[in-house]
Amino acid sequence: MKTAGRSREQTISWNVVPWWNGTRVVTSRELNQGLERLKELITYLPRLRTVILVGAKAGKGREAAVMSKKQKRYLNDPWQTAIHEAGHAVIGRVLGMVCGHTTIIPNEAEGEAGHSITAVPTMVWYEYEKQYFAQLKRGLRPLKYRDYGPVLRGRIITCMAGAEAEHVLLGGSPGGDDDDRYQIALMAESRWAFSSDEEWQRYEPRMRRQARRLIRKHRDKIERIAEGLLQRKSLTPEDDQLILGECSR
Repeated sequence: MKTAGRSREQTISWNVVPWWNGTRVVTSRELNQGLERLKELITYLPRLRTVILVGAKAGKGREAAVMSKKQKRYLNDPWQTAIHEAGHAVIGRVLGMVCGHTTIIPNEAEGEAGHSITAVPTMVWYEYEKQYFAQLKRGLRPLKYRDYGPVLRGRIITCMAGAEAEHVLLGGSPGGDDDDRYQIALMAESRWAFSSDEEWQRYEPRMRRQARRLIRKHRDKIERIAEGLLQRKSLTPEDDQLILGECSR
């Protein structure tokens, strides 16, 4: 603050979850409750000019703090939610992620309009290694071997694919993608994915462009999954594969 020429009286320090729960672990519900308190705080700061975010959890507060009531209504739009979650489900499979079920059933306690399960990068890498060495043992030509870095980057693109699918297919993402951005920020901090913050800043727009290229290429598959979600509300991994057939790049 001294370097910026600002006194302590001109600043406020605030945690995105502004209370102690007795542990360093913060649940999604606590985080969403904290974001609601943040929005209340901002209403009492009419002369607020600058917000400095420190850490991935703080980054999650950015969009939540400025989301309008009009934007919030879109979270209850089933087609918007279906396209978002279908984007995750399809692009995750295209990139070889380990994908679980997909749903548009809202979870009000967690502040979710829906979700699509993609395994954590370590699980994806483990499954890939298992398949790789199993094919070698059987004398088959294995898939191209990937180390942990590309797995992380693939999952980052999968997280980007929800909002990007909305942009490509619907012209915008009014509900935002703060939870996806939070997950992306956590993975981007890993030096397995990027060697520095500067490298991440260069690669992020490229990865979003790649996500959009994949979405345009697999648009019909995303729409088919979204239609399935509207009809059934939730799809198992087997349901997704039945709808898509073999999903390839």
